[in-house]
Amino acid sequence: MTNKPEVIRLHGYLEENLQDYKKASMFLAFPKCSFKCATEQGLNPEEICQNYFNIKEQIKEYPLFELYEVYRKNPITEAFVLGGLEPLDSFDDVWSFISFIRDNALLEDDIVIYTGYYPEEIKDKIDKLKKFKNIYLKCGRFRIGQERHYDEVLGVNLANEEQFGIKIS
Repeated sequence: MTNKPEVIRLHGYLEENLQDYKKASMFLAFPKCSFKCATEQGLNPEEICQNYFNIKEQIKEYPLFELYEVYRKNPITEAFVLGGLEPLDSFDDVWSFISFIRDNALLEDDIVIYTGYYPEEIKDKIDKLKKFKNIYLKCGRFRIGQERHYDEVLGVNLANEEQFGIKIS
C-alpha cells in the first residue's frame, strides 16, 4: 500500500454552486471531453461549448479526503455536481470519487453527473453506478438554436430541449 492519498484529476472545484441543481452543491470540474456536441453539428468546440475555456486550465490532482473535508465543513452545500467538460470521459475518477463519498465518507447526499451522453450510450456506466444511492444524470447534447427549458428532476433550467435529468438510483 502506498502512502499517497487517493486522488482524482480535476481542473478545479467550486465550493458552492447554486445554478446546476436544486440544492446548493459542490461543483467538480472534470478535465476531459470528446466535444461530441460540437463535432456532431460540424462545429468547432470553441464556438459553442460554454466550458471550452476549461481545456486550457491546468489539470491538478486533488486528494479525495481534502475534497470531502471542504464539502463537510460547508454548512450550505448538500449535494455534488460533477461537470466541467465531460465527467464520464474520466469515468475512473468519477468512480473513485463516488466510491469514496459513499463507502468511506458514508454520505448519501445527492450526486449529479452532467453528461452530454444519452443513457443508451452509457448503459455500462449507468449499470455500475446503480450500486450507489441518490445518483442523478443530466443527459443530452447541447444543440444550437433550441430553447432553454425547466427540468423537474434537477430543478433548474437546462440549455435546450435535448437535455434532461434522470435519477438512476
